[in-house]
Amino acid sequence: MKKYLKYGIVPAMIVLGVLVGFLLISFSKEEKNIYKEDDLVFNQVESYQNISYDSDVQLIQSPCDCIWGDYAGFRLPQDVILKSDYGMMVGEEEAIHDYVFEFVGKENRQVTIAYSSISKPIRDYFILSDAEVSNISGAEVILYQYQNMFIASFYSNQKYYDIKTIDLTKKEFITLIKGIIKDDIAGIDLNINTLSNLKSVSLDENVHVISDWDSTVEVNLSWDFEDLGISFDNVYLVYLDNKLHDLQYVFKGNDKEIIVTHSNYGEPIRDYYFLSDEVVSYAYGCELIINRYQNQYFISFQIDNLYYDVETTNISEDELLKVLRKIIWNCG
Repeated sequence: MKKYLKYGIVPAMIVLGVLVGFLLISFSKEEKNIYKEDDLVFNQVESYQNISYDSDVQLIQSPCDCIWGDYAGFRLPQDVILKSDYGMMVGEEEAIHDYVFEFVGKENRQVTIAYSSISKPIRDYFILSDAEVSNISGAEVILYQYQNMFIASFYSNQKYYDIKTIDLTKKEFITLIKGIIKDDIAGIDLNINTLSNLKSVSLDENVHVISDWDSTVEVNLSWDFEDLGISFDNVYLVYLDNKLHDLQYVFKGNDKEIIVTHSNYGEPIRDYYFLSDEVVSYAYGCELIINRYQNQYFISFQIDNLYYDVETTNISEDELLKVLRKIIWNCG
């Protein structure tokens, strides 16, 4: 089997209440809002009006534990957290028709995700006429925009989805949709390569690591691992030929450690190496290489134009999945 040589910087050195009512929506097909690709069309909604749910619709609070498995795959902004989850039943049906998850964020940011394996979710809006269809990750998606509200309707992996957001950006909205579709396709399939050896090597003379973080460096800290008992410790800057190549973030707690390194210029600079079979894993819609040596994991992947290395010490496999979910927001 083909082997690959890996190098890296060693850890020793671096570091919405329930919505009642239907929205009666009309839109103008003449006015379109195109997001990046030409096949993403936001049908512009002009007005809506509330119409009450039928009396035979029942709400079941926290109907099952499935929310936690599903929520792990939702690519939501850092500030948007789960508020409530409930099921919707119709009439005398014995099975839950819809599962609905409501999230809230800073100020007025809201996300409602509903899906059903039976048929289209019991919607809180009604479309008056046909809309143009977009294609996202191979799925047909209908996108609407009304002021600061985005709505999406699509079918993926034998589930019907309806999504409504308030005050999310278009990028955040599309990232959420892409994440659901790609997770439905790829799922989570971890293939962990076991390493027999891990060796360190000296860095080239043209590589310099600055470990003194001060106010002259602006750091946008995107991750929080406090729920794992791990806190931010420091940030390290890695220069190649006097040009900033990598940013490394170090998190520590008790005997645990997480190091997240990313680069715009290719794989991050490393000062260790190992032989790996490079068997691919899939998690949260992203392709990863996961290697393990004793109590350490070494993960590499790419998100858009950023190349990532993640190193962990004394982290369990379940904790590793939580770490990866927090990092992989915009994959695909």
